[in-house]
Amino acid sequence: MKMRVRVQPERLREGVVKVECVSGSRYVMVWTNNTKTVGSEFELGKELKVPDDFVVEGDSLVKTVWVEGIKPHREQRGTRFRAELAVGNVRSEDEVSLTVVGVEKVEWEGCTNSVNESDELDGDPNWPKGLRPGAVRVFPDARVEGGNVGNARDRVKVKVELSVAPPETITVYLRSFDVDDPVAEVGPVDPPGGGSNQVEEVEEDNRGDVDGKKSGKFEGEDGSGVKAVVFEANVRSTNSIFRVTMQPGDNFRVVANGDRDFLLRLSNNDKELNVGGDEKERNENKQRIVDRDVGGEIAKREVRFSEKYASEVVVVWRFLHVEVDSMGAPPETGGEANVVRGVLRGVSGNGSVAQRVYLNVDLRNDLWDGSLNLDSSPAGNGRFEKGWIKIGEGSVQRETRDLVGNGDRYVRKDGGIDIPAKVTKEGERDVSGKVVEWDRQNEFRLVVISGTLSTNYNGGMLNVAGVSVGIATVVSGSNIVRVVSVPSIPFILHDDDDEDNNRWKLPHNVDTGFMKEADDVTKNKFASAYIRPRYDVGKNMGWNTQNVPFVRNTEDTSVYDWNSRGNNSGHFWVVYILASFQDSMSKLTHDKDPDSEEATGGSTDWKIGGSLIYLEQLRERYPTAVDRDDLEKRVVVHEVGHSMGLDHGGEDDVSKYGIMNKQLQDAPSSLMRFNNEHLDQLRKLDKPKS
Repeated sequence: MKMRVRVQPERLREGVVKVECVSGSRYVMVWTNNTKTVGSEFELGKELKVPDDFVVEGDSLVKTVWVEGIKPHREQRGTRFRAELAVGNVRSEDEVSLTVVGVEKVEWEGCTNSVNESDELDGDPNWPKGLRPGAVRVFPDARVEGGNVGNARDRVKVKVELSVAPPETITVYLRSFDVDDPVAEVGPVDPPGGGSNQVEEVEEDNRGDVDGKKSGKFEGEDGSGVKAVVFEANVRSTNSIFRVTMQPGDNFRVVANGDRDFLLRLSNNDKELNVGGDEKERNENKQRIVDRDVGGEIAKREVRFSEKYASEVVVVWRFLHVEVDSMGAPPETGGEANVVRGVLRGVSGNGSVAQRVYLNVDLRNDLWDGSLNLDSSPAGNGRFEKGWIKIGEGSVQRETRDLVGNGDRYVRKDGGIDIPAKVTKEGERDVSGKVVEWDRQNEFRLVVISGTLSTNYNGGMLNVAGVSVGIATVVSGSNIVRVVSVPSIPFILHDDDDEDNNRWKLPHNVDTGFMKEADDVTKNKFASAYIRPRYDVGKNMGWNTQNVPFVRNTEDTSVYDWNSRGNNSGHFWVVYILASFQDSMSKLTHDKDPDSEEATGGSTDWKIGGSLIYLEQLRERYPTAVDRDDLEKRVVVHEVGHSMGLDHGGEDDVSKYGIMNKQLQDAPSSLMRFNNEHLDQLRKLDKPKS
């Protein structure tokens, strides 16, 4: 600032003037010009001769010097100058004081948008330890408010505190910068250029923007991106509202200065600043805000006193709101019961055991089962491979397990199907055995276990698995019994599904152990993409249900009970998970019934999202999976990845450690991660599919 020593009258032709700093000299330097050229420092206390060292300005003799503040004051008027004029024995003096105002700190303050809805922003857990500056995080999402989704909370405050309250109104200027993504310890997010799996550095690397600005935007900033902040007299701190982008992992830093033009000379070009001997030094350099007009080492080009005049970094995180439902238990009867009920139509065997039982149900067409079975060409074992059949009723009902399979209208087990039989007649000893053939009408062939069949039993009763029918004749010399009418012998047929398995029994709380409300990547695989799950749409809106109607083989998205779907938007991300039984894909040919079919642990509709987790297929498909106890967690996060637009492909698709790799059963849970390409896609996401 100019400091002018005025002597009157202008016609004075003798005298000397001394300018001294009587207090606070360590806060200032004094110069004879405003360019601080070599040798232009003004010597305080040196005599100035009147009029030789002065110039005439109007009615005064004037000496102009320039005062530079080099250290900020902690109190007003901390430096005092005195000028003394001596003319002969006459002395006159005057004093002036000044206040050197510095920026003490530039801080981020939330607007009820921290991780716990407060104004205090916590540290970014992805920020590399020891990297300076530090970083805080903000969640700009909308929140559930009173049972409804509110507006985005994408405003933060930039609080500027001065070293001293100014004695009169002053203006300080602010400018924001899109600084670099450092290499996070939890996995590379934006590494320096080079290599097929890496992202090349660019000047601005934020994925989002505010009105076209990747560096965010102050409310009320001018066309050049500078915000003027007025400090009234005796006011030491104030704040300005700043809008961040909505993309996870975007970074912002703010510089404050009293010189607007100086701010416009500053830059943060990640490509230019990506220099240094090691990773830590390169990361530090990429955070620096530097003067484009200054050459030399990066550190020397940085804004002076950056720990005071520049803020820490604020990093955008996003909430992922998760609705979790479950189908109810399978019904005992009806079209979605996981059993087939009917009556037998015949039996065939090898003379010793029954090997086939014929049914009144078309297991291919009546059940819409397109699985390859024993009658197909090419042949397969059918849906009921390794399943079981119960024949009869009451206490004599018999169950045969581990079936070979089924044809269109029969099931088969070569080792024998248990069909108990008993022949009785008053006055005769009971004859017990098993049915080994039935001609589908009224003739049964038995294998007798106790007693002897003869024509003595004509007019008696034949009981087959609890169903009795009158005997017309016993064929003499054989074990063939002809009955008076065709009996109705019931059966219950079941494949090898295990809907009663305690681990995966419906209704079921899906294991979201890799999608916890946590920052630790071992508990939340999305943390490396700056995404943190939340389960509030169910808890706060009452939308989680354990009673979605059971559908045995899910063919389409009509099973979703996705109440929160309408809330999914760019400022409120929603995904849906439904604990289900098993997949269909097309006519039950994708549920591992028979074992030759494929099966998947889950599926996600690629058009609208929503993830189905198939509990029966998790049980059946992955008996030897690595870290099998974590398998369900891996499948859940994999399917939610699909609902957020990720495909199976990617830079390291050949790596079994990619979360989106198909071969989840081969991957140790501790090594699973989203690869760089998928992290980039997650950070560019507008919203999940809905």
